[in-house]
Amino acid sequence: MTNTTSIFQRPVWVTIFALTAAIAWGWAYPLIKLGMQEFAISSEMTGSKMLFAGIRFCLSGLIILAIAGGKKRNFAVRKPTDWWYLLVFCLLNTTLHYAFFYFGLSHSEGSRAAILNSLSVFSVVIFACLFFKSDHMTLKKIIGCVLGFAGILSLNLGGADSGRFTLLGDGDLIDRFNGRVMFPWVSVSGKITAFGGRLLDERTKGVAQKYVNSPDSIIYHKERELYGIFQSKKAIAKHDLVYMVEGYTDVLSMHQSGIENVVANSGTALSVYQIRMLHRFTSNIVLLYDGDAAGQHAALRGADMLLAERMNVKVLLLPDGKDPDEFARTHSAEAFRQYVEENQTDFIVFKINLLLNGVTDPIKRSEAISSIVQSISVIKDPILRDTYIRECSNRTGVAERTLMEQMNRNIHQYREQQTREQQFQKEAALREGQGVEQPAASTILQVSKVERIIMQTLVKDGDKVILRDIKDESTGQLLNITVAQYIAYTLMENGLSLTNPLYIKMLQEAVDHSADPQFKSEEYFTQHADIDIANEAVRLSVDRFQLSESLKVKETEHSLRDRVLHIMTDYLLDYYDSHLKELVARMKQTKDTDEMMSMLKEINAMQNKRNILAKRLGSDILI
Repeated sequence: MTNTTSIFQRPVWVTIFALTAAIAWGWAYPLIKLGMQEFAISSEMTGSKMLFAGIRFCLSGLIILAIAGGKKRNFAVRKPTDWWYLLVFCLLNTTLHYAFFYFGLSHSEGSRAAILNSLSVFSVVIFACLFFKSDHMTLKKIIGCVLGFAGILSLNLGGADSGRFTLLGDGDLIDRFNGRVMFPWVSVSGKITAFGGRLLDERTKGVAQKYVNSPDSIIYHKERELYGIFQSKKAIAKHDLVYMVEGYTDVLSMHQSGIENVVANSGTALSVYQIRMLHRFTSNIVLLYDGDAAGQHAALRGADMLLAERMNVKVLLLPDGKDPDEFARTHSAEAFRQYVEENQTDFIVFKINLLLNGVTDPIKRSEAISSIVQSISVIKDPILRDTYIRECSNRTGVAERTLMEQMNRNIHQYREQQTREQQFQKEAALREGQGVEQPAASTILQVSKVERIIMQTLVKDGDKVILRDIKDESTGQLLNITVAQYIAYTLMENGLSLTNPLYIKMLQEAVDHSADPQFKSEEYFTQHADIDIANEAVRLSVDRFQLSESLKVKETEHSLRDRVLHIMTDYLLDYYDSHLKELVARMKQTKDTDEMMSMLKEINAMQNKRNILAKRLGSDILI
């Protein structure tokens, strides 16, 4: 009798069948994805996905049973424990496997799912060696697993243009703010520079990244922006006060309740840029935070920097675990302001009460007092420092002299640090061949201050006429001269120019628009398309100190003219002073007699001009 070999025992046929099965199995992933799309099963429809999988496997099971019945294959459960084995197999091998598979497939493309699922090849090798004595881990198996895993990893790098390995993502570009409510960041000039996104549903509990912000870019630096500053800057200047909160919703709720002088730092530590931005509008700030430990920590963070920048800092921790958002929604604007006025605490007093409350350990108490004295040390006003030292002494029981000595040591260390930094910068500039003499640097700084006053006048009053019916010698026409035109003419007549390129551009634009009757200087510059000009115009247009309406004196054309003439004369005087110092310094260094005589003549001419201007200003400074 001749024995025949089954085709399933022939290597060629086995290989063909295996390849056919692999190809057919590969179809499953994109087909399942298409099936979910056909039946409109989205990623969050967990029940529908499992129902889809169950129906698929039920139909497949019925087809397989029909085939097995036709082949007269017997399958018998011989003992009751076999049913438990079947149950375990179903749970581990089918139910859990395909549950995770369908969850993953709903968030991934079909090709990626197939590639990731091929990791089962390596798990088979590893688990077979663990469960069966006949299988052993060999060097070839280890090399194969390592190479295979590396291949799968490389196929999954960046598939969604992410540039990093991911098990999720469907190969399309995903918005970083997906599933979040977006808050636009508006700069002080009114330009949208970035966005913030926040989860608003139940997922906020325990989520590590509740907020997502735009990354830093050319137009957006988080440390230089404050949320709500554009909408609140006028109210801040009006009330001479700003409320500082943490989040977007706090700002929105307070605006809705009628409190507009509020900004948010969005949970980050205050930077010197943000503080100086606020200082353009007010010197008074109230920190509004929750009354819990996190709120107390937030109140302490960055406060020393506020004090160092000459800000008057008050603190208010809201009661009953409420945040500014909740408190504002339950109180009117008037009630809110009244509550703040009655319950706000000076920052130093707040810090004393917070750090020393219930503290009896001598070491911890000493550390707390040192921290309080450090905060007092950064205050620039000596009278205010002395007042706080007395208050600290009364509340802590430490001798005033001891606190004063510690404060003086802190101030001395701070000044030494500043001196070292300045020396380092000077040495670095000298090494680069960019060093300048200190007198020249200081005079340039003085001139720049006068330039700023000129530009403040230009922004606020550049369109106003100060000289009327001035005869043009070339045409004989009578002209009205605006502030901008007079500034430009005075500079040109004396052969001078502003040192700041931005100021030069602003002055030229103001002169160009002087003939336009609709031209309003302040409105034009604060809403300028150039963000640098707009930002600078806002800084220049806001008075640091504002008088009440009853104390304000309405400026006439005559008083404005006198003020502009005085400013320009002052500018020329400062220029001559600075130039004289430069000439004197150069003359001391030269050894050439002719050059020295030339400089001497220039110095005499400059002194004469300066003396004339000094007399015009009513000064008696003469050389």
